[in-house]
Amino acid sequence: MENQEHTSEKPGKDHLRPQRSQSWWQLLIQNFPVRQFILGALIPLMIFYIFKSFGQPLAGALLAGSWGLGVVLVVYWRTRRIELFAGLATTLAVIELVTTAITRSPAFFLASASIDSAAYGFIFLSSLLFSRPVLQLMAEETVGIETFSGNLRRSPPYRTAWQILTTVWGGVYLCKAILLVLLQLRLPLEVFLVFRTLLGWPVWAILFSFSFWFPGWYWRRVRVIRDVQA
Repeated sequence: MENQEHTSEKPGKDHLRPQRSQSWWQLLIQNFPVRQFILGALIPLMIFYIFKSFGQPLAGALLAGSWGLGVVLVVYWRTRRIELFAGLATTLAVIELVTTAITRSPAFFLASASIDSAAYGFIFLSSLLFSRPVLQLMAEETVGIETFSGNLRRSPPYRTAWQILTTVWGGVYLCKAILLVLLQLRLPLEVFLVFRTLLGWPVWAILFSFSFWFPGWYWRRVRVIRDVQA
């Protein structure tokens, strides 16, 4: 999602030039969803940890699931709009909450991370079949479609960059789902919770940051190759 302006390009070879001069890390800092990350990821995990420490893992799982669902509903109530992943998160939260209540097993809440990861991975990869993959939709909504010039959006490398990123996200999430299942089956609960945390927001933050850096690097690389060939 990087945006840089080059003034030394030859006339007629600026078809990949974005409209603004902000660097990828400036855009990352401006658009990193710190509040959503704290409310949607850290607090539910803390709720479960606290209740588990008091010997009430089922109550912690139910409250953590209710908290995540409540955050999505409050955001919708305030903005009167729901994003693609917020809608998916709501659906998954309802399923997890109802299933945990019916089975009365906190293990299902713990397994929800692998279920969510598999669902996200499938959505990422299946979106490659459409004209605008998921990462392209996310980028244009996050930083604004006007951030990318019309000439850039009409060029083939524009969509290719988002296809590559979407494939990376999908592959990482599917691998994460498989790994979480194996870890939950083989590790003690306390150790599994540590790995569940490490494979959660840190992995997401790395992917999120990578998504701001990669497109600009890729577009510059394609342009350099074309200039040399010309």
